[in-house]
Amino acid sequence: MDFLASSLTLQFKPANLSFQS
Repeated sequence: MDFLASSLTLQFKPANLSFQS
């Protein structure tokens, strides 16, 4: 479910690095 969260985070905010940090 990482790809899903990444996509959502990217759509919500381009700073998905915070999530994948």
